[in-house]
Parts: sequence; C-alpha cells; structure tokens
Amino acid sequence: MYVKPRERDWKLYSKCVPVWRDRYLETKTTEIAASLADSTCNPTERFWQTKEKIAQEAQILVSRLRSSVRMHGKLTCLCIA
Repeated sequence: MYVKPRERDWKLYSKCVPVWRDRYLETKTTEIAASLADSTCNPTERFWQTKEKIAQEAQILVSRLRSSVRMHGKLTCLCIA
C-alpha cells in the first residue's frame, strides 16, 4: 500500500540528501586517494585509472541526483550503490 508522503516528509528528505551525498563522496574520495597511492602501477597508469574512476563516480552521482526529485507527489530514493 502506497502512502503519499507529507510535506514535512519531503522537507526531511531534502534536508538529508546533502548529508548522504557528502557521506558517499567522502567514501569515494578515500578510495580515489588510495588508487593514487597505489605503488603497483606507474604514475601514468594511476592517473588514467583515477581519471576513469572519477568520471564513473561523477556519472553515478549526477544520474542519482537527477532521479532524486519529487514527481507526482512521490519521493524517489537517492540510492547510490
């Protein structure tokens, strides 16, 4: 059974999204920093691998934020996997 969210639910959700985003980005930043410190690759490989990881994460974040909108009175999740 679907229960339409109240306005206060939407406000709470909107308030939480930046916290969730920052928590996610903190994790990803740590992972990216670790890849830059990876001594098993040469500097050129590290650069290109890190660039690719950043591009992938940016794409994920942008797509999730776009899908995190209120449409027809429904809340959609900011589900960053």
